Amino acid sequence: MIFERTDLVGEGELWIGGVASIAIILVTAMAYAFAILYLNQYPS
Repeated sequence: MIFERTDLVGEGELWIGGVASIAIILVTAMAYAFAILYLNQYPS
């Protein structure tokens, strides 16, 4: 299953770890994008 291959948390033991890994990557990417947009809105 694809989620077991993307599991960074539990090293491929459970599929839920793959879902958690994808969620962590998505949240990190969205937070980074938000921070860049926010900083560009208010230049120093």
